[in-house]
Amino acid sequence: MEEECEDVSVDPLVVDLRADNGLQPVIKVPLPEGQFSELEAKLGPARDLSILDGNSVRVEGTFGSAKTPFVFESKMLAKLEMDFDPAFVIDETTRNVTVDIDVGKWFRTSSGAFVDPTSSANRALIENNIRRSFHAFEDNHERGEDRHEGHH
Repeated sequence: MEEECEDVSVDPLVVDLRADNGLQPVIKVPLPEGQFSELEAKLGPARDLSILDGNSVRVEGTFGSAKTPFVFESKMLAKLEMDFDPAFVIDETTRNVTVDIDVGKWFRTSSGAFVDPTSSANRALIENNIRRSFHAFEDNHERGEDRHEGHH
């Protein structure tokens, strides 16, 4: 019989991401001691935050060789589930989990070609790329490198 895990909830967060592939700022969430086999998060429209104006995602950038400015906004909803196999342990030695968000793939096709973020025809592709861009892994040394097989 599988043991039910304790749920840990935190207040909603706004994360400001860079477009480069560098390690993003660390979000620290206090966790009780125990074993954790999954991380669940929800992506949804921000309320009472003027910078997002009711959106869950807002990207400002430039597109193409002409460096045409754009703003991509979405009120997309997503339930993000990331499994740990084996489970990671929070104990007196303190463990850390890093959530990597691969922003570099948001505006690309599966073959790596850039897509126009201003075209409504590309909205579903971009939103699906955003959903798939989250990856969590055990990261005790806080290096931002996934060295544990089986964590996705």
